[in-house]
Amino acid sequence: MGTLLTYQVNDDDIWSEGYIRDLRIDQNIIEFDDRFVKLDNITALRYERNWPRQIGTQLALFGLAWSGYALIGTLTDGNPDTNYQWSDAAVTGAAAGIGFSLPLFIGDRTVKLGKRKRLRMLDLRF
Repeated sequence: MGTLLTYQVNDDDIWSEGYIRDLRIDQNIIEFDDRFVKLDNITALRYERNWPRQIGTQLALFGLAWSGYALIGTLTDGNPDTNYQWSDAAVTGAAAGIGFSLPLFIGDRTVKLGKRKRLRMLDLRF
């Protein structure tokens, strides 16, 4: 118990969220902190994926490191022909832009319940 559940009831546009407090298996009811919801009334579940945020952070750090190494190389190599170029800034901007926008587009996963996907309650306690 204590699991956070984000759900939609009877095809409403409103998503509800709550921590599961108890499962009443004989009545097919989930008890949240502030309400009781019949399992048959839940039509969709939503959960957050973690990998887009992690990959996005890594991409943004890659872009920042690329620009940092290019800038350090420009300042320390003593060669006037090698300078920080627009392509270095483009790599940094593209990596940071994709990294920050990735969780916005791929962040949540919605599972519609219906004929193929059903929500069931099982008591696995001994």
